[in-house]
Amino acid sequence: MKRILVGIVITLALLAGMQQESRAEGGFVIELSGTPGNATINYSASGFGAAGNSFSGNVFLMTLTGDAFNFGSEVASGDIALAGDGAITNTNTSTTELFATAQAYDDFSGVDYLELKTGNSISATIGDFFEMSGSGTFEIPFGSFSNLNIGSYTGTIGGFSGSHTLIISQAEGPAVPEPSSIALLAIGAVGLVMANRKRKP
Repeated sequence: MKRILVGIVITLALLAGMQQESRAEGGFVIELSGTPGNATINYSASGFGAAGNSFSGNVFLMTLTGDAFNFGSEVASGDIALAGDGAITNTNTSTTELFATAQAYDDFSGVDYLELKTGNSISATIGDFFEMSGSGTFEIPFGSFSNLNIGSYTGTIGGFSGSHTLIISQAEGPAVPEPSSIALLAIGAVGLVMANRKRKP
């Protein structure tokens, strides 16, 4: 009986270790979407990350490998107010802070930057696990979604180990009914009209 209990405890410990490792390797994912010519950008944040060192601050800077932004000159967007519930949580301390502003930087060297800033500082010790969650919108103060280059970009975030991802995609428009669906609706409407006519004396 004791051997069985010891085996269960060891198995649970190994599973917990594997879960923590997979969470650490998962990385954060920031998604930006919009429509060409529109200054309103949708954003969402997800994923897990592990603190690579102790820190206390409210700036999370993602250094990207690739040309994610095309503002036409080497420029930082300045702090852009974020609307929504995007947040970062230290799961070890159960501390959550909402993202308040963002900043995009096009440096013309093939390495762009995306900064997310919380309203208040959040602290970590080495190995603490963090989770990003939530979504919202922001308005580009100059340019539009057309100044964002659609694609997937990997990057690093200061204070966190592993690789993280920025995804830029075009937002899906409202669904357009297929011709067959439109035809079925038309036939149904005609059928209702004919039925009503037959019911009249």
